[in-house]
Amino acid sequence: MINQWIANIVGVIVLGTLMDMIIPKGNLKTYTRFFVGLITMLVILQPLLKLIGHYPNFRSNLWFKTMEAELETITTRNQALEINQENLLMQLYKDKLEEDVIRRVKKYLSDATNVSATITISEPDDENIYSINRIDVTIGGHNPLEINPVEISIGSKSTRYEKTTTNQSEYEKKDYQMIKEDLSDAYEIDDSRIYISNE
Repeated sequence: MINQWIANIVGVIVLGTLMDMIIPKGNLKTYTRFFVGLITMLVILQPLLKLIGHYPNFRSNLWFKTMEAELETITTRNQALEINQENLLMQLYKDKLEEDVIRRVKKYLSDATNVSATITISEPDDENIYSINRIDVTIGGHNPLEINPVEISIGSKSTRYEKTTTNQSEYEKKDYQMIKEDLSDAYEIDDSRIYISNE
């Protein structure tokens, strides 16, 4: 490419010199020198003109590459947002189910009993269908605000009043079975996958 460029410059200069020798003195010679100089300048500037001519293509290619990178970044961000939104919705769904389980279990227990629930949700086979895999219910002790036994002293006599408790193990077992049946019917899950434990 450089050899071609140098050959063009030399050819124009040689041609200009020959024309200058052939044309007689006068106005025509002045015009001829002007045009030969102009042509020589164009030949010398030819690589620069080619570079300027390709500059818009280069700039548009660079713009397209930048746009592709931006679009790829936007696509990645959208995918991350969709995943986060799906996780957030699943967590919200789980929280609401756990609140409902606690409400259902408390129907069978006293209001002072602490209840917590954990639900395990299986990954959906379909796009939008989640299914409950397991329900864990923990029934804790009574509320810490419960009043402890009180001892009253009058003179030299002291009387101790204590809360009487009865052995409710059989009753609790029956209640637990009723709780399991209620949860099984409500959430369409086999009662073998419902676990109730005491804290």
